[in-house]
Amino acid sequence: MKIWKSFFAAAVCLMAFAACEPEPQNGGGTSGAAVTVVTDDVMNVSYAGDDEMSIEFICSGAWSATIEYSGSEEGWITFTSESEGSGSGMLTFSVAANGATAARDAVIRISSGDESATVTVSQELMKLNISFRHPS
Repeated sequence: MKIWKSFFAAAVCLMAFAACEPEPQNGGGTSGAAVTVVTDDVMNVSYAGDDEMSIEFICSGAWSATIEYSGSEEGWITFTSESEGSGSGMLTFSVAANGATAARDAVIRISSGDESATVTVSQELMKLNISFRHPS
């Protein structure tokens, strides 16, 4: 019976030791707080643009937001709220009208250390309705 108790105690100690994680070293990575987007992760915008769009997110630490444009045209999205802060919040931005010759996309990234969440903003191209009339 004593052997089983000793074996059981040793097994518990071994499992407790194996479950321990090493402490992060100073100067290591900046893990940051998890960032979760509450609103849709894809936002479609008409060619006319939109004066105020918003992304609601949850974060327990400091965060910053950046815009990553997929094409050569940049600057068509502008933050209308602070692009950095601390804690959960609402990031607001405006989208300029699309006068380009193609639809365009960008990614808004909200980051906290190494953690981040993204929202894709897609803007359609202006559609022309052309009709022909036969003279009578």
